[in-house]
Amino acid sequence: MLGPREFVSYRAQASGSRVISSCARSRSRAQAAEWYHYIMDGLRTAAELAGRLGTSVPRVHRAVADGIVTPAASALGGALLFTPEAERELLDRWGSLPTGWPDEIGRSEAFVLAALRKRPRGLRSFRAVATEAGLSPTTAGKALEALRRRGLVALTLRRVVEGTVGEVATWEINWRSADWAALASQVAKVVLPSRTGLRRDARPTHVPVRLGHLFWDVNRESLRVTRHRNFIIRRILGADDVEAWSWLMDTYHGDEILQAVASSRAIEARRRPFAEALAAAAA
Repeated sequence: MLGPREFVSYRAQASGSRVISSCARSRSRAQAAEWYHYIMDGLRTAAELAGRLGTSVPRVHRAVADGIVTPAASALGGALLFTPEAERELLDRWGSLPTGWPDEIGRSEAFVLAALRKRPRGLRSFRAVATEAGLSPTTAGKALEALRRRGLVALTLRRVVEGTVGEVATWEINWRSADWAALASQVAKVVLPSRTGLRRDARPTHVPVRLGHLFWDVNRESLRVTRHRNFIIRRILGADDVEAWSWLMDTYHGDEILQAVASSRAIEARRRPFAEALAAAAA
């Protein structure tokens, strides 16, 4: 009987009638045809699913036992088969690590690095990092400490203006680290759990005090983040203020930024590619 490993092997080497003929040499044609239909339907074994998500087969099986996903079929040899919809559900819940991710850096550490990579100005607390990375604060704190020992992240003092000038400690990528340079391309492929997007459901109602200088000609306190969205986005896009750009990406969805750009002639042509890059980062 054709088992899951053989199925994956056949799937990797060929498709269509080549798979059937390859299987038929050592297995019944009926069995080979059955696996062929699974291939064409886009179904995946638990082993394949785990490999694509950068997790373990037992974790996939636990997801089935917990009712998170339901196998589409139980095929030859008892192998569980999953639809692309089941894969998307687990991807949304768990995120994924790229193929070849180093074993010595754990999954939670990978998510922390991916979260900080999107926030070049850093994040101020374990809780903020946890929200961005889709982790608990305790797990995020342990991951940050482990990454700091490796020299991949650092706790840095930044000067900010929030009514008064002060300094705040932020967790940031150690951009000058040789280890970071070697790992950066892999971190870019990490997919964070989709629940990290929930932060925008609790977006602020007002523009923060530290960005008041960008709105010197209007009453900042009367501005509403949602009602005056297009005006706020355009004003920030026209400024050379990294702190404001970071706040923009934290606050608005990418499609909101693009809509504000598309409906305005006031944004210079040279700024539009930059606006599109910010929108992509915020998406």
